[in-house]
Amino acid sequence: MLLSSIFIIVLFTLQKSHLGTYIIPIFPLLAICIAILFHHLSSISEIFKKVLYSVFVFALLFAAWVSLGNLYVKVPPYTYEEKAIGQTYRNNSPAPLYSLDWNVHETVNYYGNTKISAIDPRSGSGKILKAPFYLFVTIPAETYFFLAPDKPAYEGLKILYQGKIFALIYGDKDLQLPTFICCNR
Repeated sequence: MLLSSIFIIVLFTLQKSHLGTYIIPIFPLLAICIAILFHHLSSISEIFKKVLYSVFVFALLFAAWVSLGNLYVKVPPYTYEEKAIGQTYRNNSPAPLYSLDWNVHETVNYYGNTKISAIDPRSGSGKILKAPFYLFVTIPAETYFFLAPDKPAYEGLKILYQGKIFALIYGDKDLQLPTFICCNR
């Protein structure tokens, strides 16, 4: 097992990409090696066993602290807003959910228990959304639909969720999408 672990580490270091997924197969092998070594060393004496347990508990707590500290580094900030939008959608009346110019939908689909229909602004200008509907947009795209947070540019629109990155708009009247500036190039 130890030789297998060393072999995987050598292969990992030889790869140019160094993707973390390449080293995942090593974890069970190293865990078994550590457990065997721990069992062998703890059987030497009772004092040595207590020292090993103390080191193990300290290492475990330290690893948990480092992992929790890096949680926000590894999870993109927009994921939390996507989760909130998915939950908001799920808690309201069922209607189609559209996404304007945002192609990452897994989090919203999961928490909203839905499947988003994506609208590309380059081809979506003039498209008619039949009421009722929900529209998931980025904050810059929100300005096409609202002059101010409480002042819709089109009748029948209201904001159900607004974050720093995204907004969720509900429409109870049919809406013809405007011509987006990006599309006139």
